[in-house]
Parts: sequence; C-alpha cells; structure tokens
Amino acid sequence: MDMIIIHIGIIQTTKIHMKRINLLFYSILLSGCALSPGMNFESKNINGIEKVYVEGYVDKYIEVETISSELIVSDMKTNEISIDSALMNYEPDEYTIGSGDVLSISVWGPEELFPRNVISGSPYVDRVVRNDGTIFYPYVGNVTVNGKSREQVRSMISESLSELFIDVQVDVTVSDFNSKRVILSGAFINPGKISLTEVPITLSEAISKGGSPSETADLSRLKLIRDNKTYELDYEYLARNASEIHQLFISDGDVIHIPFDDEKKVYVVGEVVRQSQVELRRRTISLSDAIARSGGLSSSTASGSQVYIIRKAHNLNEARIFKLDLNSPAGFILAGEFRLEPQDIVFVGPANIARWNRVIAQFFPFTTFLNTVDNLQNN
Repeated sequence: MDMIIIHIGIIQTTKIHMKRINLLFYSILLSGCALSPGMNFESKNINGIEKVYVEGYVDKYIEVETISSELIVSDMKTNEISIDSALMNYEPDEYTIGSGDVLSISVWGPEELFPRNVISGSPYVDRVVRNDGTIFYPYVGNVTVNGKSREQVRSMISESLSELFIDVQVDVTVSDFNSKRVILSGAFINPGKISLTEVPITLSEAISKGGSPSETADLSRLKLIRDNKTYELDYEYLARNASEIHQLFISDGDVIHIPFDDEKKVYVVGEVVRQSQVELRRRTISLSDAIARSGGLSSSTASGSQVYIIRKAHNLNEARIFKLDLNSPAGFILAGEFRLEPQDIVFVGPANIARWNRVIAQFFPFTTFLNTVDNLQNN
C-alpha cells in the first residue's frame, strides 16, 4: 500500500508541475552555458581590459595578458639566464688552517730529540688543531695556528726551535682537512659534506664529487646558498651553453642544493584530446609542445580563441594569466615561442556548440524519467 501511495504522489506531482518543468528546461537551454557541466574559464571585460576574478587576490581581479611577440621578448629579457657577478668574481684565498685540521710536522735536527723515519699518525709528527685554534709542539709550547697558512705555521715553529737548536729545519703539511666544508643536499647520489683542501674546487667538481645527481634531480633549479643569500642557477642550461659556469669556485660554508623534479611539470586541461600533466625534460617547454603532447585541441569541442595559461606564484599577488588565440597562423607561431614554466596550467576553453551540447546531454536522463512517468500515468 505504501508503494502505491508513493507512485501516485509522484504522478500527481509530475502532472501538476509538468508545464513549469518544461518551461524551466527550455529557458535553461536558451540561457547558454551558465549551467554547463564542462569546464569554463570566466572572465570579465573591465574598462576594456579582460580580467579574471580570483578569491583572495588583493584587487580581486587578475588582468589577462594577451600573448604577443612583444610580451615574449620582454619575458625572455626578464628571465634571461645568467650567473650573478658576485659568484663569478669570487676567487678562493690561500687555505688557512682551522679547528679539526691535522698537521704533520717534520723536524730535521738532533736525532735524539727529533726521531727520523717516524710514521704518519705518530704524536711526534701529527698534531690535531684544537677547538681554540692551537696545537702543542715540544720545545715550543702552545702555538696558535687558526687562520694561518701552512707556511706561516712552519715559520713560527722554525723560529722558536732555532732559538734552542742549530740548523733546525721544519716542514708542515695538512694531512687531514676537516675545518672547511661544503654541504651537498637534495637529489645527489651521495649527499653530505665535502671537505675543502688547499686545491680550490669549482661548482662542477663539487657536483661530481657528490655523485651524478639521480634521474629525479632538477638541475635547472640548483640553489647555491652563500652567506645567507640564495642564488638559483639553471645549471642544466649553463653547463651546456656557458663555459664560465665551470670556473665558478665554491667557498667554505656553501650549501649546494639540487631539488627533486616532482614539480617539473605543467598541466594541460580543458578541451584537449587528453588532459594530462606534461613532464619537463628541461626547465621549460613551449606552449605548442605541451598542447601537442596532450593530443592537440579537441576538433569537436575546443575553442582555439580560449587558450589560457595560469602561472601561479608563491605570492598570490604575483600570479599571472595569459591568453592566446590559436585560430590564426600567427597564434601558432607565438605558441611555439611562448615558454611555459614548471607548474603552469594550460586551459583550453570549450566552443559555444560544445557548451550547448553539454546542456542538452545533461537533461537527457531527466527527460527519460519524465517519459517514464507519463507512461505510468497513461497505463
């Protein structure tokens, strides 16, 4: 009995509101794409400038920048890959001794006082620089060696011993370098520290010592941190195109960080054959390449005039939105020159006919339901 009452209620309600529902159905169809289930990118023309509303943006709207040859040239100059002069002008000083270094001190003098043929590691030969920057040597006492070169330490010990012994000769070498180091972090095969020696090494040599970065490394965003300042280098590009990168020396306390490439991709969504994330083999990719890797624009649903690129930023107020019309040959040329950056989103909007078809398709299940109700009533 309950089931019968429910069916009757449905039939009665349907008959009463049938005209209203039909009117609503047709009015929605005529209204266009407002309720289209497909993706849509809503923008407004404000004082002749196309803008997109963004929640949380300081001005509420981000201006849409039309991609042109002038914009591409301007961005290329802004993003020109170079090496900061502060890095290139750095020249390593002579190595100075510090805490933790091990000094091997050989003395030629009276054999009973300075035994010959003593092996390395013997207390007669090796001295570890203490935390206060001093070492102890017989007949000389405590010697401050911190911040001094190997030759300066040799002269100090030689002068002190010459006051006590005749024809004393001294030699000082650093047998173990521990006071100066560079840190390797991120996608290195062997991250950790590299001890600096008396022979300066370059950035390229330091990367090599850390083991070839793994396949998941993003060498286009290498970071060199020095004196609390971070320098970002596209090492991948510079190593191929700029020989000066191989003359860039590293310094004590530097941190070399190579990030993983998990952010090295762009996203292509909307009316393309395959919505996808496109992995970047290098730092950038052209807009045309990204669309091609997604199968191209959908021939039946895409609007070539509605191609947008959303470029996010760490600061929302620095986000940018670009637009390109691919309905013209000039648009294809510009797409080949416009460079995407990691995490860019490419959105291809739908053509009006696609929006219309989607609205109709959305109501097919509902109209089928209405026909079923009518059949129930007639029966």
